[in-house]
Amino acid sequence: MSDAKTESTRKQAAADPSASDALLAGLYRSARAAADGPGLIWNAQIRCWFALAPELAQSILRSDAFAMRQHHLVIADLAGRKGVNLDAAADVLAASPLSHDGAVHQELRRDFARLILRNTDAALRAYQALLAELVSERFAHSGSFELVADFVRPLAKRLFATLTEVPESCFSDSLASNGCFSQMLSTSVGTFSRQRLQATNQRVEEVCAQINGEGREKHIKASVILGVYQGFVGAFANALLCIIARGQGQSLQSLPFPETLPTSAIPFADRICRTDIVIGHTRVKAGDIVLAYLGSFDTLTEVPAPLLFGTGAHACIGRPLAERCWTLLAAALRHQPGAVAVADVAYRDLDYTLVTPVRASVRVTA
Repeated sequence: MSDAKTESTRKQAAADPSASDALLAGLYRSARAAADGPGLIWNAQIRCWFALAPELAQSILRSDAFAMRQHHLVIADLAGRKGVNLDAAADVLAASPLSHDGAVHQELRRDFARLILRNTDAALRAYQALLAELVSERFAHSGSFELVADFVRPLAKRLFATLTEVPESCFSDSLASNGCFSQMLSTSVGTFSRQRLQATNQRVEEVCAQINGEGREKHIKASVILGVYQGFVGAFANALLCIIARGQGQSLQSLPFPETLPTSAIPFADRICRTDIVIGHTRVKAGDIVLAYLGSFDTLTEVPAPLLFGTGAHACIGRPLAERCWTLLAAALRHQPGAVAVADVAYRDLDYTLVTPVRASVRVTA
């Protein structure tokens, strides 16, 4: 068995049609090769299986033989092995549906749904008002700006601050680029020092201290700030980068904005095997981790968009809100006549949990 070829350092992509895909280019090649190769590829470095072929990735995500990974248990194990107090992070993860399976998962999904629905209308109004302002400032006049820092992040902050009723200061850029949960839940957490874990947990504590409320709702809001927010930033930044890079120098009016959000910031959906099974010629043991590569769906004739948001019991609760935000954004940009080009794109380090641009310079010619 051979190791999957993955990129582990930050990439700076040139502005070409594949700019926004540069970080995972190696995995795209592996995914295409995997269609005619082995069903699963073992990675000894992070001790898990990669399901790169699109059909295999889909079947694993839909199979009852695989369960969601219990992330709160990962944190407990990590704290024990490193001898570090990670109570703050553990409490926040314990309030997240993505950290559980079964009945607890369903209960937490209901709590998340109630929180989102309570302020959805207000959040959309705040988002749309800021969107109109930023489009006028950034895309209606000649000049350059940072797509992530000056456009996507402010929109995400306004949306989620209104949704969760917390100050925008909670959504700090340092948290967005460092990715507290992404670092802790990375499959390579074994390389983390006690000092780095303590610093990460301290950032989680600082966020929790700024949130009004008690008990589970407080920690649910922190989960949105530290996890969902980053996913939103990555998905929208990736989509805009891809669209602009493929139409370098063209007017926004001429660019093909899809009706639905076309990308995700999550390259893999991780699952844990419930029982010993055989996939192709590979025996997978109970407890083995499998990373189903979502990016491989781009190789299909029809991209199964719902899988980018999960399916069934694992479907993204915030999908309707994200889709509505994308529809508003695409409609606003389609009416801008200015020509756009992107350069100097940089992504955060790949840790197998999020693909998020940290820098992307956009040039507008009105």
